[in-house]
Amino acid sequence: MARGSEAESFSSGSGNNVNAGGCVLPDYLPQKGWSLNSSGYLIYTSRRKDAPLKRGTRAHRAIMEKILGRKLEAWERIHHQNFNKVCTCPHNFILMPACFNPSNSRRDPYTGEFMSAAEWERRYR
Repeated sequence: MARGSEAESFSSGSGNNVNAGGCVLPDYLPQKGWSLNSSGYLIYTSRRKDAPLKRGTRAHRAIMEKILGRKLEAWERIHHQNFNKVCTCPHNFILMPACFNPSNSRRDPYTGEFMSAAEWERRYR
């Protein structure tokens, strides 16, 4: 399948559902009513009474819930492999417990190894 036709399979009738990160919003998500929050995540902000999603829902969580067929637990986190918070491509997501999310860790400036944020604070602050 060609790259262009793959993108078209995700697009809605309007063909204008590419978000700011260059990734395509799936058809099962509303195509309007999204904005970036102060942390850089794509969130649903529509105030419509008949909105399909709760206001404040993050796009990556809605997509992962649809893929899994269940609601995510509070302790489950979605790590973006390319660290682009706006990219909604499912192949970019890794579901993991909050304690294993590399976004919660820091790199040692001398060795490059990952360490917990608490350990980094203890050593370098």
